[in-house]
Amino acid sequence: MTMRVLSQHNTPGAAMGTGIAHTARAVRVKIAFLCRDAHARHARTRKLRSWLATLVLLSAQTLAPQTLAQCGPPLTLAPDQWAMVGVPCAPDPGANTIGAVFGPSTGLGAANYGITWIMYRRVYDAAGDAYTPVAVTDTVAAGDAFWLYPDDPTTVDFSLVSPPPTATPGIPWTGEPPAFSGFPFAPVLETAANSPRFLLFENPYEDTVTYASFRWTGSFFFIFPFNVDTLEAANGGVVTGTAHYWNGSSYDARAFNDPVDPATFVPKQGAWLEFLSVSPFIFNLTAWVVDPTP
Repeated sequence: MTMRVLSQHNTPGAAMGTGIAHTARAVRVKIAFLCRDAHARHARTRKLRSWLATLVLLSAQTLAPQTLAQCGPPLTLAPDQWAMVGVPCAPDPGANTIGAVFGPSTGLGAANYGITWIMYRRVYDAAGDAYTPVAVTDTVAAGDAFWLYPDDPTTVDFSLVSPPPTATPGIPWTGEPPAFSGFPFAPVLETAANSPRFLLFENPYEDTVTYASFRWTGSFFFIFPFNVDTLEAANGGVVTGTAHYWNGSSYDARAFNDPVDPATFVPKQGAWLEFLSVSPFIFNLTAWVVDPTP
């Protein structure tokens, strides 16, 4: 009789062990595959969630009204000096008084008005023109300009006003081309020979604007409309094209077409604009600050 020596691997137990090993290895491979698949799905889910969150944020930023304004950078004022200041944005209807706007924006407080600070405006009426003190309850609007006298150093920062002001909206010009959007105001014209009139001007926008970018509209005989730039308005004798800035002790004059330092208007800082007489055949003359935003 020939005895067959069964190797360990040929025993039923060994065969079973081999099958179990193969099965275990297959299970491990399957588990590893499933784990990798689950990890990949999890990574894709995280990426999708991140993408969706970004999309929602961008959509909110795009669709939400972009109206809140800081009204330009803060403006520093020296103590015990007159300064030209103004309103470069639209105050909330519920907080549009001298006290509600300049009280918090300067940090001087409405309760201290007439004590540690005061404001004047230039008024033109039938009696002529004069500097008139404003009341703390007087209302203000975008483009209004004043003289302010603080006893202490202060910084004008409209982000401190509550409710916050909103960006001044541009009004579309729909008349004689070219088209533009801007802020209209009436020039203070000369009424007698050799007596040019001055307007205390404030940039109504939170971005710097140039005098050269202004537009001037009106009509000849109410029939022929015109829409010209500052150069043409100056050549036509409507405006001198020079702005006068108060430096604390005297005026600095800058022309709109100065090649080195042209007249510009930063938010909150006022300046005098000098106007002249116009032809009696020109009607509805209006000056426009072109909206500097795209």
